[in-house]
Amino acid sequence: MAAFRVYFDGKCVLCSREIEFYRKQSGAEALEWVDISYPGFDAKAEGLDPLTVMRVFHVRNELGELVTGVDGFIEIWKRLPALSLWVKGSKLPGARTLMKWGYQVFIRVRPWLPRREEDCPDGYCATGRSAQKIREGLLHDRSTP
Repeated sequence: MAAFRVYFDGKCVLCSREIEFYRKQSGAEALEWVDISYPGFDAKAEGLDPLTVMRVFHVRNELGELVTGVDGFIEIWKRLPALSLWVKGSKLPGARTLMKWGYQVFIRVRPWLPRREEDCPDGYCATGRSAQKIREGLLHDRSTP
């Protein structure tokens, strides 16, 4: 069986703090934590779009299936016994809708959150219109001279 992989942005201060919280929980040692901001990370080798994985949270379950956004967080919570109440809370009427709405707000403000370093390899840190322009080849990423 494949490992459960969590893809996170180690340069995002808020994201890193949340992941560190998860990593301290019992059961976290069974999960594989992959920092997508690491210069050696190759999104395409993982079967991921480099710009999408930077913009939206991803996990890959033991079956190799990708789960993104709020659903990805819930998958982590299911594997950490101390967070079982969070899983139950996500099943309450309207909870998932509210969580997804909040996550969409977060995605929109995330580009303005503090970063641990200024430069981002291969344009992975680009989001929004810059990401689309990089994808279309209209704008060079910051790592290209």
